[in-house]
Amino acid sequence: MSAALFALLALAAAPAAESSATRPEETGEVGVVVNKEIDPTVFPDPRKFSRGFFVEAATGPSVPLGPSAKVLSPGFSFSARVGYEIRRFIAFDLHATGLLQRYDDGVLRRELLGQGVYTGELRLGVPFRRFMIAAHGGGGVVQHSNNLLQIAGVAADNRRFGVAWDAALAFDIHSLNRHMSGGFIATFIGMPALRGSGTLLLQLYFRYTR
Repeated sequence: MSAALFALLALAAAPAAESSATRPEETGEVGVVVNKEIDPTVFPDPRKFSRGFFVEAATGPSVPLGPSAKVLSPGFSFSARVGYEIRRFIAFDLHATGLLQRYDDGVLRRELLGQGVYTGELRLGVPFRRFMIAAHGGGGVVQHSNNLLQIAGVAADNRRFGVAWDAALAFDIHSLNRHMSGGFIATFIGMPALRGSGTLLLQLYFRYTR
């Protein structure tokens, strides 16, 4: 009787043992899907961007507009800014631009005109994570290398200095480095003494904020 009872118990235990030996998690026949948690951290984190003193360099073509466009060809421009960023959306800076353009009035054809523009600016921006759209504006002086524009009748006299103002719109992209950003900036420089002439700058720039 005891031998028969032992045989029945052994038969009942055999399926359970086989089932436990072939569990999917032990054999690896069925993969386990784990839902990856979403990291709420913004990368790069705008709160960690450097803020304070900055330097900026820009370069690109310059296009004369107004009366001066009749005697000046499109040329080359190089700009530099140094300033202080109070917050990402507001900054003050000093802006210097050098312009080099070819002069042609039909008689003089191989002359070059150099101009320097020096202004103080206010920058206001609308930041969005690592991007920002910013508007610049300011006033200062313009310097001419010679009196070619007087010869052309664009300037009233041979004075080398005059009043200038500028307005710009920039699209800024911050890099993964907390100090560095760059982008594209379009700047209009107005020169009232040149019969309302101006120059449009289309530049790529790089900024380093300490």
